[in-house]
This record gives sequence, C-alpha cells and structure tokens, in this order.
Amino acid sequence: MGFDLKQNEAVPARRRVPIYALSDSDGKTPITNLTISSGDMKVTKAGGSPANHLGTLTTIDATTGLYYYEAFATEVDTLGPLGLIINKSGVRDIVWESQIVDFDPIGEILKSQSDSSKRNMLVYLVSNTDGITPVTGKVVGDMTIKFSKNGAGLIAAGGTITELSDGFYNYQALQAEVDTEGFMVLSIVPVTADDFRNVARFSLITAASGVTGPGGLALDKYLIPIIPEVQMRAMYAANPITGPPKFVAVRPKLLAPGTEGQRFEVLFYPVPDQAYTLDYRYNRIWVKLSTANKYPAGASYHGELILQSCLRMVEQRIHHKRGPHHELFLEMLGASQQIDAKHKAVTRRSAWPVKEYDPNTDALLTGKADGPPGDSFESIRRDIGIYLDFPSNPDEWSWDQAARCETIAQSGVDQFHMPPIVPELKFDMHVWTFLLPIATLTTVASTEDYDAPPDFGGIQGDMTWQSSNEGYGSVRVVGEEQIRSLKQNNPIQSGKPQLACTFADIDSDLGYQQNVYKIRLWPKPDGIYVLEYKYRILTNTFGGRGYTQSVALGVPIHRLTILASCLYVAELQIKQIQDGPMRRLFFERLKASISYDSSLNKPEYLGYNGDRSGSASPWRDFNRATTVLYDGIQY
Repeated sequence: MGFDLKQNEAVPARRRVPIYALSDSDGKTPITNLTISSGDMKVTKAGGSPANHLGTLTTIDATTGLYYYEAFATEVDTLGPLGLIINKSGVRDIVWESQIVDFDPIGEILKSQSDSSKRNMLVYLVSNTDGITPVTGKVVGDMTIKFSKNGAGLIAAGGTITELSDGFYNYQALQAEVDTEGFMVLSIVPVTADDFRNVARFSLITAASGVTGPGGLALDKYLIPIIPEVQMRAMYAANPITGPPKFVAVRPKLLAPGTEGQRFEVLFYPVPDQAYTLDYRYNRIWVKLSTANKYPAGASYHGELILQSCLRMVEQRIHHKRGPHHELFLEMLGASQQIDAKHKAVTRRSAWPVKEYDPNTDALLTGKADGPPGDSFESIRRDIGIYLDFPSNPDEWSWDQAARCETIAQSGVDQFHMPPIVPELKFDMHVWTFLLPIATLTTVASTEDYDAPPDFGGIQGDMTWQSSNEGYGSVRVVGEEQIRSLKQNNPIQSGKPQLACTFADIDSDLGYQQNVYKIRLWPKPDGIYVLEYKYRILTNTFGGRGYTQSVALGVPIHRLTILASCLYVAELQIKQIQDGPMRRLFFERLKASISYDSSLNKPEYLGYNGDRSGSASPWRDFNRATTVLYDGIQY
C-alpha cells in the first residue's frame, strides 16, 4: 500500500511514487535496467478499467533496483483508489496502491523536523536465503546505508541505526535528510554479500505530520499517538512516571518455541495510574478457512472477487500461466476497492466545534460541544492549531498537540505583553495602557513598608495623596538607596510621606519562590494617608501558570495582534522559518496596536496659554479662545 496523492496535483514532483524492481526468478535480485513500454504498466483510477500508463519512469539507482514513476496529471484527477501495476517479463509483478484525496497528504515525517525522536524509520532485516528468518546482531559497519530525496540519486546517509529486537532496527535520519517534500527512500545493502536481503524503505515527507503505525490511533481524552518503541524506552529511562496514557508503542512479542503465529504487545507512557478504556482500530490477520470458520471476511460484498482470486491462483500454480481469471480479478479488484472506499469516505478532515444554546435563555446547553468564544484564550489556541494543520476541533487533538498549542499561546501572549521595540515608532519598549491600572495604598502610623499587589511590575510616575485640610500631595518615587541614606541621617523621623521606593523581597512560601515586591515610604507616616499610584501589571499568562482569566489582556481590541504574535512564535519554533509571513504580519499589527494605544494618552486640549504679551493688540479678546481658525473654517 502506498501513500496518498492530492487530487489534481499541479506540481509534477508531488506526483511521484517509488518503485522497487526485483527479479521474477528469485524475488531478491535488483532489476538494473528496468524500462516500461506501452502495455507493461497499467493504471486504474477509482475502480475503473486498467489503462496504459501516461507518466514516466525514472531511475534513482539502478544497482539497487530503485526507480520512481511520475504520474501524469490526468492520472490523479479522480478521487478514490489509484492502482499502478507493472507486469513485465523477468520482473516480479509490482503493484502500487494509493488514495487520491482532496487535501494535502499527511506524511510519516514532518519536513525539516527538528525533533530527532520524530525522524525515525523502522526497518526489518531478513535472511538472504529464505527471506523470512530475521537477521540480528548487525551494526552500522555491516551495512551500506544511503537515501534519496524525492527521486534524486542515492547519497550516503549520516543518521544512526540502532538494533531493537527480532530483526527490527531503527534508523534515525538527520534533519537535513528530511528537508524535501515528497517520498524518501532509505536503501540498506549488506557490506558482505548475502549477509541479509537488500532493504528499500519508503517514507512520505510532508509539511504536515501525521501519525502512522500498526493499529491506527488509540483514544482517551486526547488522541494517543503511536511512537517507536525505542523512543518510549528512552522516555521511561529518563522519566519513569505514572498517569493517564499519552503515548503508545507497539512491538513484536517474543513467544515460546513452537508457538504458532506472531503476537504483539502494547506499551503505554506514562504507566497508567488507573483503569482506562481505550478504543482503537487495528489491521486484522484473518484466520484460515476451516470447518469452524467457513466464511471469508468480506464475502457479502466481494464474493466474486474472492472467487476470481482463488481461480487466479489455480491458473498460476497449476497451469503456470496468467489466464482470463487473472484479468477478471484485476477488473473486480478495482470495483471492490471503490466500494470499500465509499464505506470509509469522509467529506471533511475535521469537525468544527459546535455551539448549541437554549433558544429561550441563550445559555450554553450542558453537555453540548462548544466552540470557544471569539475573544477567549481557547479560540487563540484553536487558531494556532489550525495554522499548524491540526484538526480544527481541539477535542480531536492528541496530548502533545494540545501541549504544543498551549506553549505557543503562552509565549505569543507574553511576547505581545512585552513587545519588541519598533524603531519606526519609538526607541524603547511600549507599555500598554491596559497594563497600567491605578491602585491605592492606605498607610498605618509608624509603618514604612507595604506589600505591593501580587501582579506588581513597577510604579509608573509618582504617588499622590489627598487630604481634606491640605488638598493634594505628591510622593516622588526614588531609588531605594536614597531612602536608606535619609534614614541614616534621621532614623526616627515621621510625618507626611514625601518619598517612596520599591524593592524585591523573597516569597515566604519555600515551595514556590517567586519575586514579590514591597513599597517603602519616607518618612514613616504619622497617620492614615490614602495614596494613589499607577503601576505596571506583571502579566502571568493563562492555563497553567496560576492565572485564572480566560480572556487575554488586550482583547478584543488587540486580538488580531495577539494571534499574529502566537503564529509568529509557531512559525519560528515549529516551522523554523526565520523571516516568514507571520513575522511580518505580527510587526504590521504591532505598529497598528501601538499607534492606537498611544492615541489613548494624547490630550485633545493642552490648557490655557497664559502669555500676555499681546494684551495691547486688537486681538487681545481672542487670547483665551479655545477655537482655531484654519482656511476659513473655525475648529
């Protein structure tokens, strides 16, 4: 079974599929001079009748039997199964099956994947003699490992290969080896002839990563992705924890001698801390027909296909030729594939979150699926997921997808709250007006130190106080060392507060130490004063760091800028694009937000100009005018 191809793909390089050609005599010797003429290769679309190929066959590396077929545009214009069949004398029959889909295919490995643990490719080495017995104990010195990027010639691989067990090995590719979209071929040839059979491992590299592996996807609160077993062992070695399962691995199980068949076991990380019910889909190995098992699977839909398959085997094994039943089998195979595709066809890759409200009260109905409100932090996380090609419904995310969006959203909101300097507008960091609330402090006689608010990030300007007898007073904010110097000169002085400073203290809770701040007044207040001051909020973002708000500070006015900041972080950290469109969008939105925010502090009237130098002029009556005449229009 091959990988998906996009319907009506306009880029020829994305219509390529790899071909591994072996001799028909022994099934292991590479075909070094494969060519195809009219009739050698058939193409069937969506269960239709096989037709002669229209695309081209190109050599990747003749010595190892590697080629690729670049399909013609009209061969990928129909949704459904696509079959490529090469039937040529001396060549073992080659059958490649793909699905033509109406979305960008999901690959096994993300293009330019930065996480080395997600660049793994599982290979299986078998004996060159029988092609069945697993080969163990091999190291990199026993192999010649090469790779090809989307049909380019084979070059030496630089990744690492590790033996797992029972003939299974894991190849971990370098990041530079997965930087090209399309198929990747991993070729492993023994250094010593006949040491093991040649291996050609294919993998699809795309801009959107998908989850692959035996058994499909397990489900709990989140989708649980399948990872390589060697990766899971490394995770256990580094951090053996318990909790809800977040990752699953499948590996062959070592059976006692004489046991029939192959068994597999499933591993979870973390180790489940309680009983969980998991649903999953798996590929079933159907048991042999017998008196107890009389009916083959799929017989009700595909009975004629099964019959022609049996008669085809009679032709091949008894009569040693391909006859009419072989042709009938191929025709019916396409029809059966089309029927099967209809049973699993979907019209959308993901379901959009649904809101259902009571029509009488406008309250959200309990237990109903809810799409987050447009201004909520959840909506920002959802939009980040859509940008990363995750399902549009966060309920469909895996645990690591949800954690990734959470981290990006945290960083994006933090970046907005403490924005980078925009030289075109100013030469220091902009401080948002919505992060500058006014607070009050009520003094106690003979007490000089007071706790600042928990989200305190510094006083802006001076403090003020009001007295019914003396009106307003100002308390200038100075450095802490200045107040210490004044205290040395007069340690017992008290009176109306004149100066203030701030200093950091250590949280008394040893289990969670963080910076806390205090405000010190000089001289010590001699009574009760109510001081007002403007301070900067030290933002603590949402969903995991102690902040309970569900809406980001600055929303709804600056929502687009906050979202652009988050997408810029995703572009930089996940897609590893240094100067991409999201960065440019963020700085454009940031300029607009700073301009709007700055306008909130601009006064429309600067006050009366008391200059009396023109009092003797005929215009003296206009000295106190609050209007301006410009171009004959009075403002």
